[in-house]
Amino acid sequence: MTGLTASNGTVSTGYLYPLYLDVLKILGLKKEEVIALKATSDIPKLPSGGQPKTDVLLYAETEQGIRNYTFSCKRSNSSWVSVHEYTADAFARVLNPDDIHLKELLYEFQQAGGSKAMGVQQSEKFEECIKKYSDVLSRWVIGGAGGEGDRDTQWAEYIITFNENQNTYSIHTVEGCIEECKRQDVKGQFGTLFKWTYPSKGKGKRIQLKGKIL
Repeated sequence: MTGLTASNGTVSTGYLYPLYLDVLKILGLKKEEVIALKATSDIPKLPSGGQPKTDVLLYAETEQGIRNYTFSCKRSNSSWVSVHEYTADAFARVLNPDDIHLKELLYEFQQAGGSKAMGVQQSEKFEECIKKYSDVLSRWVIGGAGGEGDRDTQWAEYIITFNENQNTYSIHTVEGCIEECKRQDVKGQFGTLFKWTYPSKGKGKRIQLKGKIL
């Protein structure tokens, strides 16, 4: 099971009860075997001062012991939302620090701020280079894998998205989210699942990526 999607309906046990059951299901837990659950959104910042991918850290106690699970949570009424913001140097360090051509193109994109400003020829070179790292990029952008921080508490294993327009939610593992984006033929830029731009007042300083809300 890699993903679950359901309407956010109201039931007698509480309007979030279906979400609770779906969370247990994707975690591979049965409600009768759960002794206790404890969740927190108090997640320390990354060593660089940035926000971790984990928004909610869940501790589940069963007869087998206590295990923690990490969730990234997105809520929006837009189809695409900002999901990632780092310097070109950080992108290069995570994707492949030994690929000098990649680093040069990332810096070029950071300075240009967009594909049009970068130009057709350089944009094509950038796509040819970056698409080789599409899955590595996706795992980092969605879950934080390969980046800084504690993989057990600050990298996200699961992602929950809520579409405010449709009043629906979806739950996926990070890998399941990537697979579902591919299945839906999500069109980003440069052969990736994401739209590339720059943050407000951050042109020439950082790269911002936007992801599709499933």
